[in-house]
Amino acid sequence: MAELSGVVRVGSAGTVICYEGEDYVKVEGRARRGDIVLVRGDISNYLRADEFYGVNADEDGDEYVLDVDEDVFYFSERNYDGLTVFRGGVSTETLLAAQREELAKIIATIAELETKLADEKTLKVGDYARVIDPGCEPALSVGDIVVISEIDPDDDELTLGVHPVLNPKITAWVRTCGKITPAEAKAAILAQVEAQFKEVA
Repeated sequence: MAELSGVVRVGSAGTVICYEGEDYVKVEGRARRGDIVLVRGDISNYLRADEFYGVNADEDGDEYVLDVDEDVFYFSERNYDGLTVFRGGVSTETLLAAQREELAKIIATIAELETKLADEKTLKVGDYARVIDPGCEPALSVGDIVVISEIDPDDDELTLGVHPVLNPKITAWVRTCGKITPAEAKAAILAQVEAQFKEVA
């Protein structure tokens, strides 16, 4: 069989695919008749990378696929390094093991993203932020754009030392700020400046 269309990748771990209603599981070793292979790299000028091909075999049992010109392409030990082999007709136990592997990789990815998100939201000295709760600080209001200058984790009330971007000579301590990017800080400050000119006009 030549290049296959309609192959669905199940999940993101690359262990299960579905073709014409049948599940195929990633296996190790050589492909055999009825398997599906994914070409991962440029193993041939006639097989497209990141495409699926159905595997057939000749009368001697040698496995092959049909390339883009419908010519026979035989596998070798060398080019197996660029293939991922999927096999259908597997047992429920094998399919379940593959799905568990898929789930484990998804959970690991989610954990990595949660850690990254928590790090992105954690305020550090030098970060730009928007004041959420100024506490008893009269010089600042909710929504003011500030730069974090100091963090005191031992103070339950006013933990963040900040400098207002539009008035950096002021040092204030506030309860809560929300981290923003430099681009967001710039946009917010420009909007505030523009609003001031509108009020003057």
